[in-house]
Amino acid sequence: FNDTATTEIYTLSLHDALPILKQDQNALLPSVIGKLLTQKNKLKKLKSETNPELPEYESIERRYAALKNLTLSGWGSIGNEYFRLFDHRVASMITATVRDVLHYIKTELEKRGYPIIYIDTDSVMCDDNGENIVGLLNELVQQWSQDRFGKSSSIEFEYEANIETLILL
Repeated sequence: FNDTATTEIYTLSLHDALPILKQDQNALLPSVIGKLLTQKNKLKKLKSETNPELPEYESIERRYAALKNLTLSGWGSIGNEYFRLFDHRVASMITATVRDVLHYIKTELEKRGYPIIYIDTDSVMCDDNGENIVGLLNELVQQWSQDRFGKSSSIEFEYEANIETLILL
């Protein structure tokens, strides 16, 4: 598939425990991930407030990316049977929750006329007609969370990239 239209990538970011997952926040993994998320969110704010032309911007961006990968790895490690804190129930719940929100987003975007190019485990690629729709995506996440759980969610999308040409094999 070769699409010469502009394709945007929006990545889902998990900031806290998933809405339907009850856990002891003082337990090892939630505590460590919570601290990493706090630091990641501080860097995200600092990154958005820093001029990309300044020399320190690249360092902030690299540290942010590292913390983002560490937090995602923390959630992913739960599904590794060789991990000491392995729990297939938690891993399955995380996967099911993210899958559910992504399919909800897919359906809602298609209703609004945004063709979906591809959905990954934590991202949506769509033709957004040149608009930045991260605000709409985050509104849809909140609608999904209210519909499913009756409360707001800290899950949010981030704008990742603009792709002019996409080749999927």
